[in-house]
Amino acid sequence: MAIFLHDGQTKINEIKACLETNNLSLFTIYVHALKSASANIGADMLPEMALSLETAGNQGNEAFIKENNVKFLAALETLLTNIKTALAEQKQAVNQDAVDVTLLKTELTKLAEAIDRLNLRAIKEAVKSVQSFSHAVNTDSIVEDILQNASVGEYDEAALKIRKFLQDS
Repeated sequence: MAIFLHDGQTKINEIKACLETNNLSLFTIYVHALKSASANIGADMLPEMALSLETAGNQGNEAFIKENNVKFLAALETLLTNIKTALAEQKQAVNQDAVDVTLLKTELTKLAEAIDRLNLRAIKEAVKSVQSFSHAVNTDSIVEDILQNASVGEYDEAALKIRKFLQDS
């Protein structure tokens, strides 16, 4: 998607330049490339719009191109905006997951230390803290196992699993 985003933004400028210089041959090549690329990413109407523009370019039908290119470029710009937004949201989610895992490790360390001291009050508080991070990416089952062990008093087992998790991640 990031490649399509970059290439799509470049192709918009190239297509506009082709029409300004009346270079239908190059216009047709660019539209063909966008037809294929947009089909590869599953864009809805864009491949069909590009095909009709490509056909018009091959036939030298400037009237059709002038009439339909604006809609095509607007649809492409909308798609690129949506991709840009989705990629930003994905990046933010990945960053949040990294923060969650880092905080989870901190809380698990506190739980292990409380277990080492056999401080039941601190264990109870640490378990509560760890529960709030049990949604962290790729940690659900191990965290649930640790919490289960700590909740039923299997402290040695919980501490062992904590140390293994911290070592492996």
